[in-house]
Amino acid sequence: MVAHQVKTTSAMNTSNMHHQLLTNKSLTSFKSHEHLGINEGLLITIPKPGKPKGPPSNLRPITLLNSVRKVLSTIVLNRIRPRVEKYVSNSQSVFRPNRSTSDVVWAHRWITAKVLNATDVNVNITGDMSAAFDTINRTKLLEILKDIIDEDELRIIRFLLSETTIDVKINGANDPMPFTTNIGTPQGDSLSPVLFIVYLEHALRDIRTVQNDKQEPVPAEIIYADDIDFIGKKDADVNSIEKTLKTHCLKVNVDKTEHTSVRKDSEDWKTTKKVGSLLGSKEDIEHRKHLSKIAFNKLTNIWKSGNKTKQKTKIKLYKSLVKSVLLYNCGTWALTKTDEDRLDSFHRKQLRNTLGIRYPTIISNAYQYKKCREAPLSMQVLEARWRLFGHVLRSILFFGQQKSKR
Repeated sequence: MVAHQVKTTSAMNTSNMHHQLLTNKSLTSFKSHEHLGINEGLLITIPKPGKPKGPPSNLRPITLLNSVRKVLSTIVLNRIRPRVEKYVSNSQSVFRPNRSTSDVVWAHRWITAKVLNATDVNVNITGDMSAAFDTINRTKLLEILKDIIDEDELRIIRFLLSETTIDVKINGANDPMPFTTNIGTPQGDSLSPVLFIVYLEHALRDIRTVQNDKQEPVPAEIIYADDIDFIGKKDADVNSIEKTLKTHCLKVNVDKTEHTSVRKDSEDWKTTKKVGSLLGSKEDIEHRKHLSKIAFNKLTNIWKSGNKTKQKTKIKLYKSLVKSVLLYNCGTWALTKTDEDRLDSFHRKQLRNTLGIRYPTIISNAYQYKKCREAPLSMQVLEARWRLFGHVLRSILFFGQQKSKR
């Protein structure tokens, strides 16, 4: 007991020493304009899933940053987050507390249901930015932040965005090849994506102003990072939107821009994908089953390993790597009793294959669930639907309070 207390005290003293050292070093740097060496990043690339190897456009760049920089970025983020939350519109669902892709999918399905119960046609235009994080004008970003955050926080952000360099390691080269960057936000810490959604919000406010000046209805927005959906009863003026975004150095990816019309006499909209989910519930369930089969088959060697892999380990792998794929955004599904039965049957089949139970061996469904510490998938979907329902109610209450304060 005494040894444990001594060890804990020693760890706390070491942590406090590191905190004090980092604080003193940062203050000295800000006063004397010294270079801390935290604005250097190492650029690596990983292939985008499902894309052929070769073209640079099929690679996703990742910047590895200094740990000290990440600590400083996190401190700034925690300080500015409340004011950022007030500034960013409710339609943005990414990089925000208690928000996720479920908000986006649920909003689309709710709007779709409203349209199908009316005579109007809903037009959905999806826009995607090209290299959005890498095209931000830093000077404009700092000007936007002036009206949102305090001077001390702005000074730290200005410091984090100045004199940034990136090292690129090329196969066969012994030394990295550094180059200076003066646009975009260095990806790799928790602050950069939040700065991006602030920058994007400013651009969207200009779009809304332009629409109002034209005395045209402003289309509803559903946003997830740089994926923007403009929704209305008629096509939005895409050229005007592109022109406004261009003034902020944001470029729309024309190849990824989609036009979707929701109408009663057509079901094409059901296969439209939003943040990984299809708009039609039945179509999305089949899509999720297909993806979970792919994830399951990738682990065939583990399922067939017999006693080499513990049963408990197999179940954990199934839940984390397969079932999570199957239940992605399941709280937004609208299921019939037939859909529930088919989903439960599919789930039990995967559990049997995970445990290696095959004909002629037969076990009851109840024993199977107990053995795997699982429940019918339809019950898990129902719980997810109730959680989402509670989330929606809390969001309505929260946004209503925010609106009344303004």
